[in-house]
Order: sequence, then structure tokens, then C-alpha cells
Amino acid sequence: LDEKYMPSGMRKALACQDLANDTLKLVPVNAIAYNWGGCYDFEQSWNIVKKGLSGNPELAKGIGTFKQKLEKHFHINFKRDVLPLLDHEIGGYLTDVDMQGTYPFPRLLVFVKMQDRTKAERLLDKITQNPVAALQSEEYSHVNIHYISLSLGTNMDPGYAFLGDYLLVATSRQLLKRSIDAYNDSMRSLFSDDAVE
Repeated sequence: LDEKYMPSGMRKALACQDLANDTLKLVPVNAIAYNWGGCYDFEQSWNIVKKGLSGNPELAKGIGTFKQKLEKHFHINFKRDVLPLLDHEIGGYLTDVDMQGTYPFPRLLVFVKMQDRTKAERLLDKITQNPVAALQSEEYSHVNIHYISLSLGTNMDPGYAFLGDYLLVATSRQLLKRSIDAYNDSMRSLFSDDAVE
């Protein structure tokens, strides 16, 4: 672990200050895989991806074109509008794989801490005014859940919600509800797991 041989991203990660992990309260007790990082640099990661793509100009061009189309469709700029809203905490969990639909579908939830939740909500409201598919909303335990119903089987309704300063994006609206339940009742979260404690 000699620093002079480490990539800059690893040096930066090892230099991060210790943080309390508040995201355990977002994770239901039945999660089979969980990951959290408190020192993630989105801009640095994007630069690393761009550098890696320099060896494959065709792929780089395709990704660049896709990014431009997204920005044009949603009237946003990722660097100006999205990156400043993202904090350094990111993670997620997996509970299982749904085998009842048209094809196997992972029950996966990703969360990211926001620098400014109000601005993040406004940005998502702006994006959802021009959605790719019809967005539906539901209130669950005083939390607004926004989701898209797909005709691929039960529980195929990816969506998002805010809990505290965290934006949660899940492959299933039911998974968002499990996180809300865990957030509101620590006995339903990983906090109640003896091994985690």
C-alpha cells in the first residue's frame, strides 16, 4: 500500500475522514448484498471513465452521443446541473432476483446523498415533466414515490423517492417501500441485525 504506486482515486479514498454510516437505516434486514462508500468523487470517476474510453473512440463517441441526447431531451447539463447536487456518499443493496416476470429482474436499490435535496427535487421535477414513459406517484408513510409501471411482470415498476438527504432509485416500488419501512422502524433495518451490530 505504498502511496506512490497507488492511483490517485485510491489515494483519495484512503485519505477520507471517518464517517458515521447512516445508510444502514435505509437497508431492510433481508438484504443479501450491501455496499456503501462515504468518499465517492463523481467528477473524478467520470474523468476516469473518459480516460478509459480514449482507447476505444467508437464506444466513446456512442456514449457521448447518448449523453448529448439525454441532455437535450431533458433540457439539462450533467456537469452543470447534476454533479453539484451529488454528495460523496453512495451505495445500494440487493434483496433477491424476481423470477416471476418475463425475465429475471434483480431487486436492487441504489442511494446517493444529496448536497441540496430541494434543488435535487426541482431537477427531478423538471426531468419528469418530459419523461420517457408515463410517471405515476404514490404516497407511502408520508413519502412521495414516483415510478413507472412496466408491462413485463409483477413488481416491474422502477422508481425513486427521497428519504432525508438521500435519493433512492430502485428497480421496484415495493423495494422503495421496504426502505421506507426500515427508515421508520430500526427493527426492520440492518441496525437490528446482530452480526451487523
